[in-house]
Amino acid sequence: MKARIRKPKVGFVIHRFPNDVRGGAELHCRRVAEQMATHWDIEVISTCARDYWTWENYYPQGVETIDGITSRRFPVDFPRDVTIFQKKSLEVLAGGAPRSEELEWMRLQGPYSTALCQYLETSVHDFDAFVFFTYLYCTTFFGLPLVADRAILVPTAEDAPPLRLSIYDELFRLPKWFLFNTPEEEQLLRRRFPKLALQGAVAGVGMDRPKRVNQAFRRDHRISGEYLLYVGRLEPAKGSDELLEYFTSYRKLHPKHDLKLVLIGDPVIPPAQHPDIVPLGLVPDEDKFGAIEEATLIVLPSSYESLSMVALEAWLMGKAVLANGRCEVVKRHCMRSNGGLWYENCQEFAEALQLLLLDPNLRVKMGKNGVRYVEANYKWQRIQNCYLEAFNAIVSSRVT
Repeated sequence: MKARIRKPKVGFVIHRFPNDVRGGAELHCRRVAEQMATHWDIEVISTCARDYWTWENYYPQGVETIDGITSRRFPVDFPRDVTIFQKKSLEVLAGGAPRSEELEWMRLQGPYSTALCQYLETSVHDFDAFVFFTYLYCTTFFGLPLVADRAILVPTAEDAPPLRLSIYDELFRLPKWFLFNTPEEEQLLRRRFPKLALQGAVAGVGMDRPKRVNQAFRRDHRISGEYLLYVGRLEPAKGSDELLEYFTSYRKLHPKHDLKLVLIGDPVIPPAQHPDIVPLGLVPDEDKFGAIEEATLIVLPSSYESLSMVALEAWLMGKAVLANGRCEVVKRHCMRSNGGLWYENCQEFAEALQLLLLDPNLRVKMGKNGVRYVEANYKWQRIQNCYLEAFNAIVSSRVT
């Protein structure tokens, strides 16, 4: 009887792993886990939290199988006190705070799980490697040092104030391998940590055409005419408040243009009511892709991105994008792909938007450019090879 070959066991560690993943690092983790399951025995290690704003325990602790992936969840010790955390953020992120205050900020940010850390510490030798998704949260900051000799970090780093904290000097010297999302993210981290080797490669995430698209999106949501589409959380950190300001300003300048702004995503801070703004909240994936397919163009207002899966999804579906030029990652995506324009203030937003609205041929050309860009750079085979290379590197480092 032929012996069964054991797959390497790899833990994917992330702050939360909702059953209904919508985007961000969580969706990134889910997609990579599904792809790498052909090579590895994967266990996603996360907390019981569903809401990233409070980290309230929602899911039962223990093991669950989600779309064929084993998910092991641990309770969060305490929910985030948003008021206290925001006050501490103002103090610490301004710079100059002592290490003790930065550590307190990290604990307040959360999600802190004693049980998760204990599991990593006691089970370290049961795993051949661990992949930590995003540098920012407690699950990585306190968890990665416990398994550092077999740790890969997918930092998902943005040029944002938390990255400048001194406590991350300690964290970033520990991983054996890094998998960056874009060349811009890698360059950012090499500038931030010039004395560290940061061994690794640019991986990103593979993109597949959606299996289901709601062809009746407009009818189901009673949307007619041209519309811009924003997909993401509605909160200042994602630039949604600035987008609403710029859009309403544009509508005042061009009142006769029948144009709407459709918003899809978690309404952390619900938008003010406006006749031309259509907030749909969270919708199924087939509705999201139906919205992208029917949109006039996709708008990306965030200043902080390490990849922007929404941009890649938009291009894969042949749509032009209008992006915040203060986000170096997405601006460079636009430049490399010739798939979109960018703006840095309200006037530039209005001018770029007007140009794209008045020239449908330009939008079509940019959309086609985007398709070619994504198909050339975000195939799963290349991404899988990056993860396999990372695994081999850290296993080799332990042997030598």
